Amino acid sequence: SVIAMRPFDSKFIRQELGILHNELALVSVDGNSMEPLLRSRDTTMLDRRAQDVQTEGIHAIRLDGALMLKILQRLPGRILRASSANTEYAPFDIDLADEAQRDFCVLGRVRWGGVTFY
Repeated sequence: SVIAMRPFDSKFIRQELGILHNELALVSVDGNSMEPLLRSRDTTMLDRRAQDVQTEGIHAIRLDGALMLKILQRLPGRILRASSANTEYAPFDIDLADEAQRDFCVLGRVRWGGVTFY
């Protein structure tokens, strides 16, 4: 459901990023696991088409009921490695073979991030 709307230049969205308006979502960052790249209260733009991890990058995921932004890396054997930009957080692996047995979903890939100044 739509909670709020923010204006963006449609040329930037459609031509630069190649995303249609109904294929994106804005997500606020909560927490410090992605610092220094993203800080709490920053805004990210997700490409919701990217629900199958083809390339390494920052993705929004749902894991066991928690929503997270993580750097995902595809490893051999249907394994995804989820890492944080903040080195205080240890990386963890997600076995996609177990996907049906747990609450896991890639929600999209971060294509843009906006900084919030305090």
